[in-house]
Amino acid sequence: MISKGCGEGDGEGTRPYVQQAPAAYGKPPPGLRRRMYDVIFEADTPAGRRFDIALVAAIMASILVVVLDSVPRLHRDHADLLGACEWGFTLLFTAEYLARLMCVRRPWLYIEEYTRLGEALAASRRKILVFLSVVLMAILILGTVMYVVEGPKNGYTSIPVAMYWATVTMTTSRACAACAACGSAGHEADARFCKDCGAALPARTGHSGKI
Repeated sequence: MISKGCGEGDGEGTRPYVQQAPAAYGKPPPGLRRRMYDVIFEADTPAGRRFDIALVAAIMASILVVVLDSVPRLHRDHADLLGACEWGFTLLFTAEYLARLMCVRRPWLYIEEYTRLGEALAASRRKILVFLSVVLMAILILGTVMYVVEGPKNGYTSIPVAMYWATVTMTTSRACAACAACGSAGHEADARFCKDCGAALPARTGHSGKI
């Protein structure tokens, strides 16, 4: 839906106004909800642009916090801070979602938008099942070949165990270890000490047949 913005006309300095929210949601009457609607849904307004930029920045910051929290050294030294940040972003995004529901006249239609992904997956379930069946069949064939060729003496004690190692082989390029002391990763498969800080790396076992 395209209409003219403030100061309607075709003169220089004006540009088409694009409504960001579907009209079906319902624009509320003038008041607090209308001002919230303009900020949250109308990206062509200065306040709307600032809101969108702040929201994207918050999303990127939340992803960064999760990534940093996965680093063992940072998690060990700053677990409380990172945990507080994760909870803070969770509450922030919850409040943002509730604000979206509060400022439209028909919030149930907005909620239904998020159910369409499930409907799309349900409509494609046959294709998804075919794809998963092909992947599982490939893993079964590779696991059986590994069991027959390598055998129990090399750790492939059964076809399920061989299927596990077939999956690992298909999804990883090489075995790497991360240093618990400094968090450095990318060590050689047979490395015993960290290449950056010299600390002992965690012991790794071969194909022992244990999953």
